[in-house]
Amino acid sequence: ETPALGSSSWCGSRVAYVADEHRAKKKKRNLGEYDFVEDFGEKLPFSRPCVYQCDLETGVIDRVVEDAGQPALSRHGRLAVVRLGPRSRFDGRKLGLTYCFNRASSVEVDGERVECDEPLARSPRWDDDGTLAYLKGDFETHDGPVDVVAGAATAKGFYGVAVLPEDCWRYKKKAVVFDALDGADPGIVLVDETGVRSLVKKATLLAAAPGVLLAHRRQAPDDPGVVSLATEDAVIDLPLGPTARPTVPLPALRTDAVGPRAFVVSAPNAERLVLVPHGGPHSCSRATYAAPVAFLASRGYACLLVNYRGSIGFGDETELLGRVAEIDVDDCVAATTAALEALPHLDRRRVAVCGGSHGGFLTAHLIARHPDLFKVASMRNPVVNLLSMLATTDIPDWVAVEAGLQTTKTSHALTDADLLTLRDRSPLATVAAVTAPSLIAIGLKDKRVPPSQGLEFYHALTAPKRLLAYPDDDHAIDSPKSAADYWLATLDWFDTHLAAINDHDAPPQLRNPNN
Repeated sequence: ETPALGSSSWCGSRVAYVADEHRAKKKKRNLGEYDFVEDFGEKLPFSRPCVYQCDLETGVIDRVVEDAGQPALSRHGRLAVVRLGPRSRFDGRKLGLTYCFNRASSVEVDGERVECDEPLARSPRWDDDGTLAYLKGDFETHDGPVDVVAGAATAKGFYGVAVLPEDCWRYKKKAVVFDALDGADPGIVLVDETGVRSLVKKATLLAAAPGVLLAHRRQAPDDPGVVSLATEDAVIDLPLGPTARPTVPLPALRTDAVGPRAFVVSAPNAERLVLVPHGGPHSCSRATYAAPVAFLASRGYACLLVNYRGSIGFGDETELLGRVAEIDVDDCVAATTAALEALPHLDRRRVAVCGGSHGGFLTAHLIARHPDLFKVASMRNPVVNLLSMLATTDIPDWVAVEAGLQTTKTSHALTDADLLTLRDRSPLATVAAVTAPSLIAIGLKDKRVPPSQGLEFYHALTAPKRLLAYPDDDHAIDSPKSAADYWLATLDWFDTHLAAINDHDAPPQLRNPNN
């Protein structure tokens, strides 16, 4: 199951599901056996996703819709699907769908397109009466605001909503519930014909039943929070017992706000700061539990999470387009400066930075441009060379849009000015200035940021360096064994190289590039 293609829908004796189109095997062994088959990139080895229906009583399977996914069967036997649109191609090739919610698509019901005034429509959900809800929107960035259509009601401008919950209609008749972002904070909201209503603040929705919500509440990056039952009149925390408590005692952690879009998670006695910029870049450091942040904080680090301009949830995601490597870098430096000034117990001589994907892009830029401030780095699948990235990633349109190129159609139409823009915005252009010891991790099955990106930076570095290559991981490097190895290696890398800094070195002069 993925947000891009969905999984299956079951009603009575019928099951609708998504599978790749069957390709007949070549009769002659040496003719076409090794032909390249294009797919939809990161985590989606589908060359042509199709929706199939199976009648469980007869065993008959029919292919219903080609180039489609997210099937939803109603109680009345109607089938809604999402058909992929033409904006899923660039340069003649298929574009990655995972994490990319800007791909043109439409909702169809029994073969008829649902009228929609936006180029993006997804996540159909039926209520028991046969009323349809879905999401719609129009944005260039890979995530952005969506409108929620619930029958005759439409509510606009929600962030962080990848899909509607399958049980979104169950809480109340003629109303849908889901969680969305308000800045960095999630919250559960209700949409019906009367408008939008907040139900539970700072919570995510786990399940819905008539009149009752199961919510994950009171989270912080260092605190898993609680599971609660919420009704119109009360919120009741559920006693989950001792299994919910950590088996290893952790020091008391705290969250300090550093301006409206950044916060520090740390133990009270933390002395070393680590900046943790998120990827995307049109994503968000949410004020919810994050195991890596809690881990680093428990080991004595103050973790600074920054929602730089372009992060979703704040309404300015397009401000970053054409300005990557500028305002996102400046915002990270400004937040780091603010944190060090607001928390004087932190050692200005021992600041680390750690990020993945676009967060790795920022990490590489920060250690090159601000070597006096950032003394050690760790990065996962970092973007370092936009020129080579354009030709090898599953989302070349990302490179074009974020770099502000005039062409978003083809890499063959790049002008000399475009080539210079891509070079100048790439961390590889300033790698010679890096002095910080750098740990780089790559997933060898990554189709989003190909492992060659991290290799390019590793080979160009003259500073102390270490490369971790995970053979079975893709972009996220999130398999349990690999994730544990990476974060333990990061902790050891930071501890070792920050301890080697001389206590008598002069601390860096702090400056805010946004002033």
